[in-house]
Amino acid sequence: MIRSIFASSFSLILKCSLASIKSLYNLGFLSSLNVNRISIFSLFLKTYKLIPEEIKEKDYTDTIYIASINEDMAKYAFELARTIRDEDFPCIIDYKFKNLKNQLKRASELGVLIVLIVGPDEMENNGVIIKNMVSEEQKTILLDDLIDEIYEIIDENEEFESDR
Repeated sequence: MIRSIFASSFSLILKCSLASIKSLYNLGFLSSLNVNRISIFSLFLKTYKLIPEEIKEKDYTDTIYIASINEDMAKYAFELARTIRDEDFPCIIDYKFKNLKNQLKRASELGVLIVLIVGPDEMENNGVIIKNMVSEEQKTILLDDLIDEIYEIIDENEEFESDR
């Protein structure tokens, strides 16, 4: 019981790669001491197999994936994540800043339904590209319309799943 509670509270940290943690450090979100502690703690949990199976095999269909074109978009992506989380939607921000194709591939591998793509044009216009990973449709929207669009895609997907 304690093992499960202890490990589940750090499930997000365990999903992060060392590169992601270092990116957060470079952006000023973590101190060097915290990066080292997180890395060592993550390694400890993995080595002694203290990560419960329910964390390893999480269902990400209700998670929103935020892909950034480059590191310059990181703060905008972080603000976007805060807005989404304020509406009780879980989300993942890709801090590796690999090319967009790799980020979309990762989102697809996780089984994410909605991907938000942030680039310089979107940041300048206070918008975001929203992509439905099931239908492959995407469009640029303003942040004011984001939550409504998320609900719309979720509803469309539920209708599609019920028709199957």
